[in-house]
Amino acid sequence: MSELAFSATGESFELPAAVAAWRVRRLKPRGAPELVYGANGQPLTIGLDAGVEELREAVGGVSGRYRLDPINDDGRPVEGVPAAYIQVNKPHRNEGGALTASSTSTGVSDDTLREAMRLNTDLAKAVIDRFGDMMTTAKAAIEREPLMLEAAAGFLKGADDTRIFDRSRLPVTDDDQDDIRQSENAKSESMLTTVLVDAFASVVERHGPRLVQALMQTLAGKGLSLSSAFDWHQAHEEGLRERQSAHAASAVETEPPADKPRREPRSEAKAARREPESPKPDPMTHLIAIQAALAPDEAARARRLASELAPPEKAAWMNQLATLTVEEAVAKVRAAIGVSKDGAA
Repeated sequence: MSELAFSATGESFELPAAVAAWRVRRLKPRGAPELVYGANGQPLTIGLDAGVEELREAVGGVSGRYRLDPINDDGRPVEGVPAAYIQVNKPHRNEGGALTASSTSTGVSDDTLREAMRLNTDLAKAVIDRFGDMMTTAKAAIEREPLMLEAAAGFLKGADDTRIFDRSRLPVTDDDQDDIRQSENAKSESMLTTVLVDAFASVVERHGPRLVQALMQTLAGKGLSLSSAFDWHQAHEEGLRERQSAHAASAVETEPPADKPRREPRSEAKAARREPESPKPDPMTHLIAIQAALAPDEAARARRLASELAPPEKAAWMNQLATLTVEEAVAKVRAAIGVSKDGAA
């Protein structure tokens, strides 16, 4: 049995004949165990007959926990054999001056502190190296910045000299020409519409009364009123009466056969014998015709006078004007507003 053959739980175990030596690894507070190298630069191995003192001497007196991996003659791990765990403590002098290994926990604490300091040192070195690389990169970028600015300024100057960003030099495609043509047509149509509207407004302003009078005369000649012209119900009824009258007249002219006298319907015969009545003037049409016959200032004074009348008086005036012709109504209105026939107030 080897003096160093203790498992992780502190139990001793036997080594098979295939095990020839121990490979030494140092345990760390974190991470995988660290391989220990000897003075010759190769991984450190010790014999099976070595004890704790030989292990301390082999690792250079560095205290800490070590793992010993069993290997064969070829230096390969032996499968099925557990590793050994040994604690190497810091030696101290006793009262007689001899060096002995301390079994107190002070050595363990010192080793842990030493290992933590070493890890912190390695971390600080890594940070410094990384910061140094960053500083080198930043310095190189700062050194190249004037060159980049100079190149950008040269590019912009060259582009300005060649007028590469001048949009007026861009080629005009067929789609662009169609858009321009449509825009010009829209502008022309808008101008034409404005001119026509202005012209129509001017004509209405200058000849409005005469146009209204001509419209009234045309409707009166056809037996229509202004209300029926704008109301399809009345227009439909008047047209139906005209068609019935025409049908009745054609039925009267058509004689029945001699062998079988035809009896006329009472309604059609009565309609045929009825003489056409003269259409009564529409009150609104009659009033518009009267206003059209008046001068603009006379019509304004008549409207102002009508607005001052009470509703009963205004209704009486409308009834009187409806019974008169246009000429008689115009004369009556002029007399009411104090205007003579020739327009003098």
